[in-house]
Amino acid sequence: MRAYYVGLTRAKRNQYLVPNPPAEYLSISIALNMRDVWLDFYKGRKDMVLRLISGDCLQYQDGYLLNEQGTNIAALSASGKDKLKAWTDKGYEVTSAKVSYTLAWKPKDSETE
Repeated sequence: MRAYYVGLTRAKRNQYLVPNPPAEYLSISIALNMRDVWLDFYKGRKDMVLRLISGDCLQYQDGYLLNEQGTNIAALSASGKDKLKAWTDKGYEVTSAKVSYTLAWKPKDSETE
């Protein structure tokens, strides 16, 4: 019931309720969050990451997200890999990835973002 309420109150633009979903979908979308990426991987890649904008396409390869030049700019954490593995075990494969947003953080033991 809580998931239903959250879905109703958090929809950004449109919300679709599917009373009888098909047993299998042709494609699905998965949203990864901060916990799904290895944050320390960004050290030394800050400039490349901050150049990304919402909607930029990325390639997925063996646990890494690559920019248009083929440079690894993000690495999935164990939880991110597990999230994708749950779907690949069901027969799905990663076909595309897009940037939703970027953020900068400052580790407690550092002077820089």
